[in-house]
Order: sequence, then C-alpha cells, then structure tokens
Amino acid sequence: MRSIANGNHYIKVWFDKVNMTDGNHAYTGLKTLQGVENLDSIKVTVVGSMFDDLNN
Repeated sequence: MRSIANGNHYIKVWFDKVNMTDGNHAYTGLKTLQGVENLDSIKVTVVGSMFDDLNN
C-alpha cells in the first residue's frame, strides 16, 4: 500500500472488460462488457497518514 501525503486527493474509478458469461446469474446474456475508462472520480481528504510516519 502506498502512503499518501495529507491533503485533498482524487481517486479514479474504472473497470476493464468483464466477461459476464462466467457464473450463474441473470446477466450472462450480456456477454462481455467493454470497460469504462472514467466511471467516476472521488475526492478524498487525507489527515495523519502513514506518509507522516515515514517521512518526518
């Protein structure tokens, strides 16, 4: 796990191709879903992370 400096950071959320035919569920007819490169971007605020312990 990478340590992150204090402050505001953005985490990018995405997924690659997903084979929906695996498993026993209702979505098997969807075959393979093409990935979504930028599904969401979430802002997080870090206070007192491991970064402080390792770099101070």
